[in-house]
Amino acid sequence: MKLNLANNLIEDSWQLHQQLADRLSNSVSELLGLDTTMSCAIVERIEGCDFLDENVEIVFCQIGLPPIQGELILAIPKRLSFWIVSQLLDYSDTEEIGNRILTKVEQISLMQFVNLIVVNLSEEWQQINSEIHARFDTLDVTGDELANVLQTCEVMLVGIETIVSQNIIENLWFCYTESFVSTMQAEQEKKREELDRQSRLRGDVRQDLVSTLEIVLESYTTRIENRLDQLEAKLDRMIQDE
Repeated sequence: MKLNLANNLIEDSWQLHQQLADRLSNSVSELLGLDTTMSCAIVERIEGCDFLDENVEIVFCQIGLPPIQGELILAIPKRLSFWIVSQLLDYSDTEEIGNRILTKVEQISLMQFVNLIVVNLSEEWQQINSEIHARFDTLDVTGDELANVLQTCEVMLVGIETIVSQNIIENLWFCYTESFVSTMQAEQEKKREELDRQSRLRGDVRQDLVSTLEIVLESYTTRIENRLDQLEAKLDRMIQDE
């Protein structure tokens, strides 16, 4: 599938993240040992501050996508984070831990989930740029540091609806900063222009070749016609001599 974020940012981003959701459905199901369904529910450009106004209880992760500049901030609803941790650590009371910050052990446990996302992100974004390798940078359980980043910029917001064993329904949020989006679009536009240039160049070469062949063909046709005229004249003289 050819994706072009330069011309079709929202539509092609939806396709890319729907493929990501399909991958994650299988990976997360295996991790939790529970049937998990994930699907891309929304893609839009929005002010980061507007997103924060509507989503308060969040655990943030910063993920790099080098060599592209800019950041991806993964926003995991606190309820989903605690529920995942509860499954991985076999807690019996999921409500009790939802009223506090994740412990170090719980953060490490949650990283199993985050790492699945990082690995699958690399594979999906490599459709756009084969050099991209997603990288986990930081986990911000209080939300203060990365929320400040979102507060001051526009983002491309991708929401992936996550349904775990029909009990938990939450959106997993991917917040791509404006610098990442603009860099990616500029890169794709540059590649498109280069492909167009190469296509025009191939067309020019093809036309030059056709023109050359036409000249050669015309030259050979003229020579053959002259030779036939000579043979016809010679045959006429032979007939007259007889």
